Amino acid sequence: MNQRDGEPGIVIRPLTANDAAAFRRLRIMGLRESPDAFTASIEEEEAFSDAEMAARAVPEAPGIFLGAFAGEELVGMAGYIANARPKTRHKGVMVAVYVAPQWRAEKLGRRLVEAVISHARSVGASLLHCTVRADNVPARRLYLSLGFVPYGLERDAIFADGRFFDDELLALDLRSGPHAGN
Repeated sequence: MNQRDGEPGIVIRPLTANDAAAFRRLRIMGLRESPDAFTASIEEEEAFSDAEMAARAVPEAPGIFLGAFAGEELVGMAGYIANARPKTRHKGVMVAVYVAPQWRAEKLGRRLVEAVISHARSVGASLLHCTVRADNVPARRLYLSLGFVPYGLERDAIFADGRFFDDELLALDLRSGPHAGN
């Protein structure tokens, strides 16, 4: 486990309804830091009731939100949303990858994405999609290093603070590449 001097190791585990308050805090932190990196807004997140947040933290299976915990503190997250229709059930989407700034040196983003890849494979997905803001070099570098391949660009995907931002569309074939069979 990764540790900082005198701090507990990081544990990555599925979120539960009991994590809803921490989930909300971390999502709002991410939206404050990078409002143009996510499609949600702070106002939307704050408007959810506690029950709605608990339901969002624990999506319908095989979807999942994974959290990176330093002791009791939620310091990172990443989600997997499955396609429900029979003809597209083989595909899933990785969403809401975020690590608190003070924990980024711990490589938690990589650990969370690897955990999502592992989960996707364990539920039978053969293709994992994600989007990344086209100018988010660190996130893009991470996804490409794990085998994701760009397949498109969505121009003006997000409108925030009076500006448009492009998203790059990425896919990981879970049947091949460095993460196949893991």
